[in-house]
Amino acid sequence: MLGTVWMGWALQFVCWVMLGKALFPAAMKFMSAHGLTDRNYRGESIPTSGGLMIWLLLVCQALWYKLAAAFGLTEAAMGTGAASLAEKLPVSLAGAASMVALAGFIDDTVGHKAYKGFAGHFRLWKERRVISTGAVKAGATGIAALWIIVPEGGGSGAGPAVLGLALQWLLIGLTTNAINLLDTRPGRALKGFALIAAVLLAVMAASANKEGFGGGIIPSLLPVIAACAVLAQPDLKGELMLGDTGSNLLGFLLGAWIALCFGWKLQAAAVLLLAGLHAVTWRLSLSKLIERNRFLQWVDWLGRDTAGKI
Repeated sequence: MLGTVWMGWALQFVCWVMLGKALFPAAMKFMSAHGLTDRNYRGESIPTSGGLMIWLLLVCQALWYKLAAAFGLTEAAMGTGAASLAEKLPVSLAGAASMVALAGFIDDTVGHKAYKGFAGHFRLWKERRVISTGAVKAGATGIAALWIIVPEGGGSGAGPAVLGLALQWLLIGLTTNAINLLDTRPGRALKGFALIAAVLLAVMAASANKEGFGGGIIPSLLPVIAACAVLAQPDLKGELMLGDTGSNLLGFLLGAWIALCFGWKLQAAAVLLLAGLHAVTWRLSLSKLIERNRFLQWVDWLGRDTAGKI
């Protein structure tokens, strides 16, 4: 039974990769033609907001599942044993992800590049009474997180429910910004996402987390992983940027995955680790920290074009 499910997921993954490869050239041409470019860390002008590919495949999946449900083809679309949550989650996830992706896209295209971090957003408000696109991004992420984590059928008492929601809300916010912190060099955000996703999959498999496997989480992430596979080579070569559109979206999806599939102990541990990372990067450059560690530097440059190494 489990083998059949895995085969179904593998087939879906291949289909999403094929669709992503078919759409990618048009997406690149669209960004270049409409001036959706930015300077990378080497001063080269390349298309930004490559994360639109991730969002696009998520929306395509949600539409496919909606059509399948409308025509009674849910089993064929999602695989044998699809649960009711599996029918609803991709649509809810696509809606919340759209909010995060849109806020990131606004930041990529019209954001104030001189104002970075919490201090920068506050300074922009103090000096010009203008709400920064970064603040809009944070607000959109917070609302999208509530969309995902608030249960439809009520919780287990007001106290425990509120505490649990607060923990999950904080987790998603920190995870979203953590992947964004990585997106300063080619391929770094994708590698961070892939590493964390691999660890979560291993933990889920080792604990026989049937709710996670059967609750629609893995099927809903298949187009995300497929989009990352399509974007990996051009991102590593420095031919495009994920932008806040992509990095925020990847971080949001990771946080939502942890919040929906794992218990409060793992969620609390993740929050502590992420809070520590943010505390360190508040004072120190993450790139400089990576450059000081030979192993992290090797991982950072793995697969990247070393011709322009500095």
